[in-house]
Amino acid sequence: METQATSFAGGLAASRIVTSVKGPGPLPASPSRRSLAILLGTALSLSLGACGGGSSRPPAAASIPAPVATPPSTAAPAPAPPPSPPPPLDPQSGGQPPAAQQSGSAPRSPEDDDEYRANGVAGDYVDALYALDNGWDGSGVLVGVLDEGVEETRELKGQISDLSRDFGGVRQGGVLVPHATLGGENSEHGTQVATIIAGLNDGVGTQGFAPGASIVVLRTDVQDRDAGTDSVGGSSHEAIRYAGENGVLIVNRSISKAIPTISNRLMQEAVADYRRMGGLVINAAGNSGGDNPNDAIDLTPENAEGWLFVVALDPNGPGYELAGYSNRCGSAMDRCVAGVGTSVTTDNAGNVVRFSGTSAATPQVTSLAALILHKWPQLTGVDAGNIILSTARDIGAPGTDPVFGHGLIDMRSALSPVDPTLSNGSFATPIATSGMIVPQAFGADAGEQVANLLSEVTLLDAFGRDYQADLSGLVRLSAPSYRDTVAERLDRAASGRTAAFGLSSAQVRFGYLTDRSTGFASRTRSRITDAGVAMRLGDRGAIVTAGYEGPWRDDAAFLGLAPRVDAMGAYMPAGGLRLAYDRPWGDLRTGISGHSGGTRDGDVVAMTGWLARDLTVLRLGLLEERGTIFGTATGTGGLRLGDGARTLFVELSSKASIGPWDLAGYGSLGTTRIRLGPDAVLTDASAVSTARFGVEVSREAFGGRIRVGVAQPLVVISGAGSITVGTAYNIIDRSLQFTSRDIDLTGRIDPRIAVGFESAGPRSSASVAVTSRADAADTTLLGSWRFWFR
Repeated sequence: METQATSFAGGLAASRIVTSVKGPGPLPASPSRRSLAILLGTALSLSLGACGGGSSRPPAAASIPAPVATPPSTAAPAPAPPPSPPPPLDPQSGGQPPAAQQSGSAPRSPEDDDEYRANGVAGDYVDALYALDNGWDGSGVLVGVLDEGVEETRELKGQISDLSRDFGGVRQGGVLVPHATLGGENSEHGTQVATIIAGLNDGVGTQGFAPGASIVVLRTDVQDRDAGTDSVGGSSHEAIRYAGENGVLIVNRSISKAIPTISNRLMQEAVADYRRMGGLVINAAGNSGGDNPNDAIDLTPENAEGWLFVVALDPNGPGYELAGYSNRCGSAMDRCVAGVGTSVTTDNAGNVVRFSGTSAATPQVTSLAALILHKWPQLTGVDAGNIILSTARDIGAPGTDPVFGHGLIDMRSALSPVDPTLSNGSFATPIATSGMIVPQAFGADAGEQVANLLSEVTLLDAFGRDYQADLSGLVRLSAPSYRDTVAERLDRAASGRTAAFGLSSAQVRFGYLTDRSTGFASRTRSRITDAGVAMRLGDRGAIVTAGYEGPWRDDAAFLGLAPRVDAMGAYMPAGGLRLAYDRPWGDLRTGISGHSGGTRDGDVVAMTGWLARDLTVLRLGLLEERGTIFGTATGTGGLRLGDGARTLFVELSSKASIGPWDLAGYGSLGTTRIRLGPDAVLTDASAVSTARFGVEVSREAFGGRIRVGVAQPLVVISGAGSITVGTAYNIIDRSLQFTSRDIDLTGRIDPRIAVGFESAGPRSSASVAVTSRADAADTTLLGSWRFWFR
């Protein structure tokens, strides 16, 4: 059987927090006292190689004597050279530690009481208050404390599990007899460790980081009366196997090898088996100032996920600094994090004491693992370890480094989503890249419905952890296509120009914005707003036109404040290229046109055909959109409304004159099929019916033309869909449960009233327009005046 001496990774004693302390006088030189001195000398010679002292700053490391057959000398070992100082703080990588809360300062929450503040420095370093404020305290989680035993002090009353077991004992006459209790006078170290984890949160003294957890004492110390030696941890492999077999998925091991260059096959195999059961051993790196954790030699590819090593920070430094006594993460940096090297806890007599060493840092990490398993009981210790590594705060060289490993544990980050995803039952997409834009045609009511349905969604993160999330803030209603900013409208009104010229068989016209700065909108170059070429073919009156309309083009009437009067402009507001053929047939005209356009959000192709007589036109159109619906971006990721749409519409428009009044009217109906995204939460949608209409009257007056109009922008008059999202989580099979919820996509009839006036003379022109909803809300007024110097 393989055995190896193991040492504590934290102080065997601790400084009591009292005004003054009187220690016992010198021990009498009696045979019994001399025997005890020999025993303690041996124990200390094994432990100080990895152990911090009893003060708030552990002493320098001491050398380890070679084993001898005769009883060791009681002389103190010679001190080893001090470890090299830690690297300086990189202010760009980890920031600064939190400032200590001043005594008497206002509580930040009900949990921020004197009991919490007793160990508040360590607590604030790792953001422990976040867990307590949210009610996560480790309840229902079994935590193994593999140590020299644990005394059930007042802070641990009721916290010790019946699964606790003694793997050590007292050897005398060659017979190992179990200890009479799980604690006692030899259990100072284990009691301090256990209290850091599970000390009661009862308003008295101090408290643990996971005060609801249950401690499974795995006592492994042996007092060998025959050899006159004490040891701890020699049966660690047995205790770890026992923990795995009894559902204890977290084991705190604040002890480490006395001789870090000798591997232990039994430990390697035990941790590998424990990992396969889902267990995690959280092990102190050691206090000998070494380059690697003392037990790193037992880290193998088969058991790596079953280990998590812990180094200690000095809480008294100006920044995030490794404690002078602490080993570094070194070769185990991929499985290593940092905790705070000093905690306030209680000794086995129940006194509140300050305890230092990597032994004090390790139970902070163990507590975080317990909090994770409290919040997500479906997870394993292995899962908790991987989460802790992934969410640690980078405080050293960027990335994983050989000093701090992954960095300082962060309870807030570890208990918050890591790359959460949204699922519709078939596909999952990252929330970080998801958002929904509801086209204006569906209206604010539909947008609010969708937002309400997404206010309580169950998500999974990268580690399979379930979260309740409110995604309503990721839904927004698009702006109307006719509603640019006032600055943009003023810029176009001030700098818009047109030009035209004729050839023998063609007419050319184009509009543009000059490159002159108007001060209304930032624009550094001129832009073509629209262009067209019309060519007459033969002598039958056939005309071919080619044109372009850009997103900066406005209808002349009402300074562009009113909705577009043509159906293609309503369904395809970004414009694009157009090619058309028109031919007369007696008193009728027929034509066909093709359209194509696109934006960064998507593209569209369309065909239209028409039949016209005099000033009345009947038009039929078909649009195919990719990436947009009604010309509007639909969003991104799993929240996007769809991948495009196919729309069929019919439009009737006409113009007439009655006395001095000119009348114009139009109306259209359409039906749209949304192309659903396979990974989108909109998993079903009916055909969507749309409508639009408008009437305008105008006449000459006051030296210009006055206009009055009523227009209903494109609106959905019927349509429905289904949103499918996770609404619950099944802990047994670790899966989301989904619900499909119906939504009404019908918009609201809400016409706009527009009044305008324009006049033009040889040296100046002026225009003014005002638009408003029928209830006089959302009123916009815009004017333009131009003057030419000749």
